[in-house]
Amino acid sequence: MGKSLQEVYDVEVAPLENKPSYRTFQHWYTRGTRYAAVAGGGTVYILVLVAGLGLRTSLASIPGDLTCHLGNALRNPDPGKCHLQSLEV
Repeated sequence: MGKSLQEVYDVEVAPLENKPSYRTFQHWYTRGTRYAAVAGGGTVYILVLVAGLGLRTSLASIPGDLTCHLGNALRNPDPGKCHLQSLEV
């Protein structure tokens, strides 16, 4: 079984001289998993689009597992639905 986030922090981050707080580390982890979920939808180049269009904070603030749903829609879109109709830019 894998390590918990607290265990990773205690072993890998806490010993560092200029360590971030656990809360900051947790925030970084949460953002990273959201970006990874969207990139897992097909290509990491979508992260270039997210950064270029200034959508980093928008993507990071999406509630819950919506980024996983977005990644799944990019990976395997339902031909009967237009997923872009409900997105506002």
